[in-house]
Amino acid sequence: MEICIHCKDGDEQLCTFAAWPGLSSFDGGFSENILVPSYRFLIKIDKKYGLKPEELAPLTDAGLTPYRAIKKVRHLLCPGSSIAVFGIGGLGSHGIQYAKLLAPNSKL
Repeated sequence: MEICIHCKDGDEQLCTFAAWPGLSSFDGGFSENILVPSYRFLIKIDKKYGLKPEELAPLTDAGLTPYRAIKKVRHLLCPGSSIAVFGIGGLGSHGIQYAKLLAPNSKL
């Protein structure tokens, strides 16, 4: 698997070699077990939180988009700065939660 400059910068959506488990030629996401081509697709979940796979699954889609957006601008968010969230659907509600976690001194 190639890793391009976009992937290294965290902009996988721009990758010309894009391949994601369950969407490309890898095993489907509804499989009990799937092979992943890189450690970049894995995260370690602390068992002390007691989270189940079905509770974590939405974070791989609806949660990832706003997470990346907030993460990219959080260095600009100092005490007293504001964050605007347009729309309070699935992405917007995740965005508000991430903003509270990643930029706790900002106003929403």
